[in-house]
Amino acid sequence: METLTVPESSFLFTMDVESLYTNIETDKGMAAIQKAFQDHPDPKRPDKEVLELLHINLTCNDFNFNEHTFLQIKDSHALLHKHSFHPPHTFRGIVRAQLLRFRRICSRADDFHEATGTLFAVLRKRGYSRSFLRRILKDLNTQPRTSDQSPIVPLTSFFSSHAKRAHHTIKMNFQTVMANTRISDHKVISAYMKNPNLKGILVKAKLNSKTTPSHNQPVIKGYKSKTGFCTQKGLNHTSRNCVYCIQCKKCNQHVGETGNTLRTRLYGHIHNIRHARGPETALVRHFRAHGLTNLTISPLESRVGWSTGQRRHAEQQWIKRLNCHVPKVLFGMKKW
Repeated sequence: METLTVPESSFLFTMDVESLYTNIETDKGMAAIQKAFQDHPDPKRPDKEVLELLHINLTCNDFNFNEHTFLQIKDSHALLHKHSFHPPHTFRGIVRAQLLRFRRICSRADDFHEATGTLFAVLRKRGYSRSFLRRILKDLNTQPRTSDQSPIVPLTSFFSSHAKRAHHTIKMNFQTVMANTRISDHKVISAYMKNPNLKGILVKAKLNSKTTPSHNQPVIKGYKSKTGFCTQKGLNHTSRNCVYCIQCKKCNQHVGETGNTLRTRLYGHIHNIRHARGPETALVRHFRAHGLTNLTISPLESRVGWSTGQRRHAEQQWIKRLNCHVPKVLFGMKKW
């Protein structure tokens, strides 16, 4: 790299892998390293011993030896900051879970107190107060957790200050409102989903199937366009709640949407064309002139949970992709 000359107009992009150890399966990681050893043999390298040491290092973070419990002294305890945007019970649950883990793996009280002291010292730097930590430790020692076998009603939503108040109101009034119903003895368990953020989009985003066509991926091209767009796989004439494209073999395209099955919608169009129903529409006029033998229909996209508004939004997106919204295109003149 010392011999490289970097132009002044260049941009530097870097990438950092975070928490790789906790995000990959240990067995697959071991298999990848073993394959790398086989592909690049070195007679001076003790492959067997290195793999065995790696296995111990990855699978035996906390272990017992000679009646003593040894903890992972390099544990970073990279837990949530106390001031992060999470519901209050999340912080209590994290600390309690760590203490329960220490209690399970520590056979001596001295080891437990040492591990707890190390954890609390790190958490103090992350905004946790001494009284908060001591209260959780006291509750753990005086109030062992008991299992509640009551049937539950799950309540989930994205976390926000408004959702927090709504959850609290529902839980406080559930028994009163549902007193005379079959679920009066149920218990409401609330949970929050993480809101979408930039890190989640960049780190965990999957490749869009519309931009990565395979040999069996259905593709449709816009009118007089060389650009192809991947459509959703597995759709057919029985698909419901979908967006589709009607195409004339001689000329243009039209994108439409329906909440019924594609077959029902197609039969409706054929009926209108044969009996000249709605002659003012561009679709009927066109196929009355060109004939039904030139009509083809293709499903583009379908979602079970689509509302009417979401389905029409998807329709507009496909109209733009296939360039059906241009006034010169026949079927773009009026939607049906």
